[in-house]
Amino acid sequence: MSTHNPFFLTAYFDVFAQAKSVDSSVQAYVKEHQFSGTLVVQQKGKLIYQNSFGVANRSFDIPIQQHTRFRIASITKLFTSVIVMQLVQEGKLDLNQPIHTYLPSLTDEKSFQIKVHHLLNHSYGIDNIENRGIENIQNSYTTDELLLKYYNNPLKYSPGTHFEYNNGDFLMLGKIVEQVCHQSYPEVLAERILVPLQLKETGILIDQRVIKQLASTYSLNPKTNQLYNDIPYYIENFFTAGAMYSTVNYVLTFANALFANKLLKPATLALLLTSSPQLDSYGYGLWVRKYSVEGKTYTIAERPGRIAGANALLSYLQEEDLTIVSLSNTNTTNHEHFHNEIRKSLGIRVW
Repeated sequence: MSTHNPFFLTAYFDVFAQAKSVDSSVQAYVKEHQFSGTLVVQQKGKLIYQNSFGVANRSFDIPIQQHTRFRIASITKLFTSVIVMQLVQEGKLDLNQPIHTYLPSLTDEKSFQIKVHHLLNHSYGIDNIENRGIENIQNSYTTDELLLKYYNNPLKYSPGTHFEYNNGDFLMLGKIVEQVCHQSYPEVLAERILVPLQLKETGILIDQRVIKQLASTYSLNPKTNQLYNDIPYYIENFFTAGAMYSTVNYVLTFANALFANKLLKPATLALLLTSSPQLDSYGYGLWVRKYSVEGKTYTIAERPGRIAGANALLSYLQEEDLTIVSLSNTNTTNHEHFHNEIRKSLGIRVW
């Protein structure tokens, strides 16, 4: 009598076929676009593909591995959004209160016009100082000094009426979190997310601190088509907008917990994922876009991160329960296109 389970064998061969199809697409894309980083693909709770490519440190020719740590840049914003929404559901923070309520040292007129939810969806209206150069990341500042540098600029438009991507609003959210919790942001992050989810190789970067197995970052010079060391900057100046590091598997663990309502209640998560087409389809800390293809509607929640050579993307296709995470130490690859090629290799055409 046969002891083989036909359902198990079918499932095994399905996953094997999926992995083979993904690998073929990934290998071709990696070769053409010089992808240097790590990648995981998970569908319906099953890890169907993971691989690493390229070099973590070009001076010493150290290859990238699954446990290599990367600067995850603005994926940091999604961690910040989750903490803010946890405080909202606990009644410790009100999205409709003006920022003056939580940052009473800000006393000018706009501190009463800008609401907390305007910070979360990049509609707080203050002119972005980063449009004037990168001085704010090439000098050492305290977070209080950075707050004022981003805040002490005129309103370009009425809060809530226009989307303009800005690190300043998420830096401000970090200061609000510290005020409400009476703790430093790294302490809050550890207590609320890193420790409960056991994200051991994850945290906030500080320029002078040595982080083991952290990939160096490189940017492509389009004129020479050569990769060069990134220019020096103070990573901690990105604070709650972009200063975190992690590994690809730990970012996946965070995503799984988020979308399975382990970090937020269903109603709170739904609010975080509610996006407005008038505000660039941005929710609270991530883009949530809808696509219609051949009569099917798809919803993709995406959180990219980009600081010079540090490039990353977490994407979640809701209808297919498909999560893709790619972390990279160069700017040679368009991660949105990369993820789309992976989806196509699984027979899912979104755009």
